[in-house]
Amino acid sequence: MIRRFSVIVLLTTILAGCFVTTTPEPDITTARLLVLLNSSEPALRQTAALSLGKIASSKAAAGLIDALHDHDPLVRQYSAGALGNLDDRAPSLPSFPSSPC
Repeated sequence: MIRRFSVIVLLTTILAGCFVTTTPEPDITTARLLVLLNSSEPALRQTAALSLGKIASSKAAAGLIDALHDHDPLVRQYSAGALGNLDDRAPSLPSFPSSPC
């Protein structure tokens, strides 16, 4: 009986933790994702770029611009897409020379 009660209490505690919803501040989330954008794992960098695009914080602009030079093509693609989602307060992107054609 005591063992069964202990298991029920343990499961309730674990499941209750799954339902506690706290939304982290966007600035904290952006900062953590910018760290992941420099990970050695391409999948983490890809996910970070996608997530930064969904948050659309102008504070991610510099990191996303740097990620345009990533060796992984999906990181570059997701970073470019994320830059397109940033709010109007983002710094302007560097200008590129026009094509002679």
